[in-house]
Amino acid sequence: MFVKTGTALLFLLFSSATWAQSQLFLVGGSWKTCGSYGTSACTDETNWPDSAKQQNSYRVSAAALQQLQSLSLWKDSDTVLKAALLNVLQNFAKHYPNQIFAKEQFHDKLKGFAINVGDQSTNASKLLKTLPDHLYYPINDLLEAPSVDASGNFIREQASIEHTRHESSKLIYAGFMAALKKVTPEGQQPVVLISTASGYDVFAATDYYLNIFTQLGAKAIWLPVEATLAKLLDEGKCADLAQARADYVGVYNRQAVYPYLAEYQQQFCDAPEQLVSLAQQANGVFFNGGDQSLTWQSFVTAQDKDRPWLAALRDKFNAGQLVISGTSAGTAVQSGKPGTGEAGMITGGTSDGALLAGTEEKAPWIERVDPHATVRPVSYHSKGGLKFFPYGVLDTHFSERGRQLRLAKLVLASDARFGFGVDETTALVATPIDDNNALFEVVGQNGVYIVEQTAQSENSADKISYTSHYLVSGQKFELKQGKLQFPQGAFQPFKPELDEIVSDSDLTQKTEYRDLVEAQIAVAAQRSLSVFSNNQRQFAIALSFTEQSAIATSLSMDNISGYINAHVEARVSQAKE
Repeated sequence: MFVKTGTALLFLLFSSATWAQSQLFLVGGSWKTCGSYGTSACTDETNWPDSAKQQNSYRVSAAALQQLQSLSLWKDSDTVLKAALLNVLQNFAKHYPNQIFAKEQFHDKLKGFAINVGDQSTNASKLLKTLPDHLYYPINDLLEAPSVDASGNFIREQASIEHTRHESSKLIYAGFMAALKKVTPEGQQPVVLISTASGYDVFAATDYYLNIFTQLGAKAIWLPVEATLAKLLDEGKCADLAQARADYVGVYNRQAVYPYLAEYQQQFCDAPEQLVSLAQQANGVFFNGGDQSLTWQSFVTAQDKDRPWLAALRDKFNAGQLVISGTSAGTAVQSGKPGTGEAGMITGGTSDGALLAGTEEKAPWIERVDPHATVRPVSYHSKGGLKFFPYGVLDTHFSERGRQLRLAKLVLASDARFGFGVDETTALVATPIDDNNALFEVVGQNGVYIVEQTAQSENSADKISYTSHYLVSGQKFELKQGKLQFPQGAFQPFKPELDEIVSDSDLTQKTEYRDLVEAQIAVAAQRSLSVFSNNQRQFAIALSFTEQSAIATSLSMDNISGYINAHVEARVSQAKE
């Protein structure tokens, strides 16, 4: 997979600040950056120019009404709803013919239009906001309009690194740009490709990410691949991307909302060799969040072969000339080790579902999650994703969504040796040497949880046990000849003062798992135990520190403690009456 050179020599060379090397900056999601569309990550003094998009725009046009009338998603049970909605929107169009409104203004106007659906009275705004899922998204898509100023110029979403309030996000960006500089020929501006393939709407975040990496000093270029485009190329036709997108991923009207991006993308569909040319120019590539199955389809064939543009990126990566970054799904998709099941790509599921229903091997096609399902097994693709990270399974939004046990179950049920769960606004920075050797560093807000499968690990229908580690921001470690090695000075032996602390917190939810372990470390308890009920079953989760355990000498930015060599045991039994 990588350039083969003596391992000892490579370790020496990787310590050089000027050594060109491929790296991965794997962010666990919520890479919080100030943006004009969502300002929660902005400092209070942030001001946006009129050219910055702050809301989506909407209108009720004759074309939209015609598309709504013929929409194939209406069910027989929607007859009354369809008639009432079309009637009120036609009335709205007469009052505001072809007028474009910002989202808030649009809904303010809609509130003035009463509507009766059967025996229920409401207004048009409330009705649109409470449509059933199979209608809500397509109807909102069809009513969305391009955002333009008074002169007809497109208003695009913007970002501001300067006004981002999260120092952890800036730290990750700085590390990425420093690594990018090393692989860029001297005197040249680094080229960063932006892949939005994880999104169902690949256009929505494109301007935002282009603006981020342009501000950072790169020449940012959109790599306009998506699952629909790849499917059409497989079929040898690119005549109607818009209709194909609606049919395949259920996203409508994007060519009307983002005509400048749709036109750009069409050029690459008509001449896909240009995608390879872009990949060959790249010094870095960024993969966005969303659904990793969509990214997989965009870059990998159904036969698990690299598409030409992925093959070109891999050539650069293997030559030490490419830095990869991803967030959320853009991180999860990087796993995979050719010819093995040692680094499968996780595609869904929950921790409680993992312990109750196990794992489910499935091809990474679009996963339609049943919102009413109470138990969701861990789904995964054993052949992996893009295969830039051969060291184990990658999971994201990790501690924040209580994903420790879902990752553990997948690692134990597969051929994986390790699983790496990356917290939000945190990056696992990997410097590959070969398939069994790599350098790692944790950068950002919190930490990276590692599941290690050993000879003593257990996996059955009602019990799992394994070794776990949690590394916090600033800590480094190595994989050397397939074994994890942690720096001695970064940890101190655990010295217990209490035998056990007990809880009834549901450790499969939110940050409850990490919170309990943090409380355990704070009081120096040998063991923490949480017993709780979930889905009419009783769970008992215990984490024990042993003679081999050690606690980090430093804390994360959120004052979370790291540790190594903790033993975890989880059992499921029938709930007591």
